[in-house]
Amino acid sequence: MSRTVAGPPTEPLVELVVVHGIGRQTAGQTLLEWAEPILQRMDWLAKGSPAENGATPSAQAVAEDAARRSPEAGLRPTAPAEAGTAQPDDDSQGEPTALEFGAVVLGTANDEVTASIHYLDLEATPRSVALHITEARWSEAFLPLSRTQIFTWGLGFVFRAVGRLLVYLSTAFWVTSRGFWGIGRVIAVMAIAALGLVVGVLTLVAVVFLALSGPLLIFPFVGTALKPVVDSLVDFVGDVPAWTQRPTRAAAMRQIVATAVGAARARAGDDGRVMVVAHSEGAAITANLLFGDAILTPGLRVDTLVTVGSALSLLGRPSFTSHRLSPAELAAHGLSLTLNPVRAWGAMPAASRPRWLDFFATWDVIPSGPTSTGGAARRTRWTASYAPAAEAEQGALADSPALGPEEHPVHNTASALTDHQSYSANIVQVIDPLARIVLGLETRDPATGKRERPLVAAGAEQNRLHVRAVKELGLNRLLVLLLAALCFFVPTLSELFRLTTTGPVSVVTTALKWLLQVKDGEGIWGWLFSLTWVPYFALVAGAAALLLWANGALWQLFETRLASSRYDRPAVPRLRVWGLIVRVPLALGLAAGATIAARVHPLVLVGSLIAAVAVIAAPWFGRIPRTLAARTQPPD
Repeated sequence: MSRTVAGPPTEPLVELVVVHGIGRQTAGQTLLEWAEPILQRMDWLAKGSPAENGATPSAQAVAEDAARRSPEAGLRPTAPAEAGTAQPDDDSQGEPTALEFGAVVLGTANDEVTASIHYLDLEATPRSVALHITEARWSEAFLPLSRTQIFTWGLGFVFRAVGRLLVYLSTAFWVTSRGFWGIGRVIAVMAIAALGLVVGVLTLVAVVFLALSGPLLIFPFVGTALKPVVDSLVDFVGDVPAWTQRPTRAAAMRQIVATAVGAARARAGDDGRVMVVAHSEGAAITANLLFGDAILTPGLRVDTLVTVGSALSLLGRPSFTSHRLSPAELAAHGLSLTLNPVRAWGAMPAASRPRWLDFFATWDVIPSGPTSTGGAARRTRWTASYAPAAEAEQGALADSPALGPEEHPVHNTASALTDHQSYSANIVQVIDPLARIVLGLETRDPATGKRERPLVAAGAEQNRLHVRAVKELGLNRLLVLLLAALCFFVPTLSELFRLTTTGPVSVVTTALKWLLQVKDGEGIWGWLFSLTWVPYFALVAGAAALLLWANGALWQLFETRLASSRYDRPAVPRLRVWGLIVRVPLALGLAAGATIAARVHPLVLVGSLIAAVAVIAAPWFGRIPRTLAARTQPPD
C-alpha cells in the first residue's frame, strides 16, 4: 500500500517590498524587475533536493534514508492525481512550475504579485511559503526641479562624484593587484594613471556641457538638437538634488516608502516577515527612513533590509544647503542630529534590529564599495573583503572601529557603465541569496548554529566560476576595443589593414550605400562616403561590434548554464573555454599589431608575446572577494 506524506504546514506570510533607484519608473517596472528572477529562482530551488540546496551531511543522510525506506512516496507532499495528469510516455508540454500564483496586478497604482510554494528545507522537512511582493514607487511623489536648478547643482556635484570615483577605482586597482611578484602593482600604477587621464578629460567635457547647455537652449537649431539629451539628463539625475537639497520633497519620497513598508507590516502581522530590497537612491531613502526618525516605530519594523548599489554614502541625508556642518561644528552650536544611519542601525536593540545585507558590484561607482560610517571605514572593509578570513579577523579590520552591514561584493558585468543597473540580472550572487533568505535555505555553522553566507558552501565553485567569467567578459571587451583602435589609429598597422581588406571594404561600402540610398556626390552621406577613411572605419567598427556581441552572447550562455547547474562541477566544463575562444585570437592579434607597429623589433616581439600570455591567463588569477559579517559594535 502506498503511503502519502502529509502536506506542509501553513507558514507565515513573507512580505517583500522593492524600492527603485534613480530615474522615472513606470508602474510595475521595478516589481517585475525583481519579482520574476526571485520567483524563478525559488521555483528552481524548490525542485532541488536538500543535498543539492546545501543541506548538512546529517540532513542529507536522513533524506536519503527516508527515500530508501519509502521510494514510492519520497519526501515531497503529494496530492490526488487530477484528471488529465500526464503519463511518463506523453509528449513534453513544458516543465511545470512549483509556484502557485494568487493575486497578480500589473500596470496600476497598486501593483502586486502573490505566490506560494512548497519545498523541502535543509532538514528534509516539508515547508510552505507565501510571498507577497509590492513596490514603493517614490519617483512620482514630488514635483521635479527645473533645468537651471539641476544644472547649478550638477556643476558642484560633478567634482565630488569625480573625486570619489578616482579614489574608489584607484583603491580597486591597488587592492586587486596584490601578488603576482610585484607585477600587479606596476600594472595597477599604469592603470591608475590612465584612469586619471580619461576621467579628467570626461570631467572637463561634463563641466563644459553643464555650463553651456542652458544658454545654448535659447538658440532654435541648437535647442532642438540638445533638448532630448537635456530632458533625458534631467529625468535621470533630477531626483538626486531633490533628495539632497530639498528636504520637503525628500520627505515626500520617504513617505511613499513608509506607506509601502507600513502596509506590508500590517499584512504580515507579528508572525510574518517583512523584507525590503532597495536599489541606489532608493537604498538611501529607505535607510534614512528605517534608521532615522522612524527607528522606534513598530509599524515600520522590517526583518531584513537588502540594499543593492546603495547611494547612501554618496547622497547622505537631505539638507537645505550644500554646506554640511560636521558633528563637531553642530556640537559647538548645541545641536545633535542623527547623521549616520549605520551607527543608528548598530545601536538598535538586537531584538528589533533588522538583518541588513549590502550588495555592491566591483565596478559600481555609486556605492564605491561597502556601506559604513565614513570613507576610511569603507575602504577598510572593502580591502578586508579581498583578504583571507583569518587575515581579516586578525589584521586591520579586527582593530578597526568600522561598523557596517553584512557585505556581499559581487561581479555584475565588469563595466562601470552597466554594473549599477545589473544587480537583478546577477542570478548566482544576488538573486540566489535573496531567494534562499525568503525560503530559509541558508546553511548554518554546525559549531555555532549561526547563519553562513546565503550562497551555500556547496556553491563556492559556482561562485568562483561566475567571478572568473565576469572578469573574462570585461577583459575580452577591452581587448576588442584596443584592437579596433590599433587597426585604425596606428599608421603602420592601419596601412596593412587597408591593403588586406580592400575587397571587404568595397563590399561593405556598396552595401551601406544601398541600405542608406546614398548616391555619389549627393548630400552629406555622399560626401562622407567620398572620404577614404570612412569605409575602413565602418568595417573596423562593424567587426568590433560583432566581436562584442559574440563575447556577450557566449558569456550569457555560460552564465545561464552555470546558474542552472546543481553544483556539480562537470555540468559546465565544455563552456569554460568560451573566454579563450575570444581572448586568444584577440591577444595574439594585439601582439602582432604591436610588433608590426614597431617594425618587427625582436624585443617588442618577445615583450608582446609575454604580455599576450599574461592577458590570456589573467582572469584565472586574483582573489575572489568574500562576504563580510555585519558589525554593529566596535571592538573592545
